[in-house]
Amino acid sequence: MEMDKSMRKFSREWKASRTPRPAIWAHVPDEQWHDWRWQLSHRLNTLEELQRLIRLTPEEVEGITAHRFRLDITPYDCEWGSHCAPRGGRC
Repeated sequence: MEMDKSMRKFSREWKASRTPRPAIWAHVPDEQWHDWRWQLSHRLNTLEELQRLIRLTPEEVEGITAHRFRLDITPYDCEWGSHCAPRGGRC
């Protein structure tokens, strides 16, 4: 039975083509990348970890350090949106 067009977008090939990973996670197999347990166990928890991936403005650094909120960003979240644009550039 052939997969209909609406389901093709959920195939492994589609996920791989739609989820470019930062270089530090390029080696992670799809099975792990799409596993919420793996994502939670590999969260970015510190300002230093976040700064290894992106260039933060002084205001962003100040905002992160001024508040005592916990920093938890999953690798998956780092691929979406400008908050985790490649280091050296801002969206």
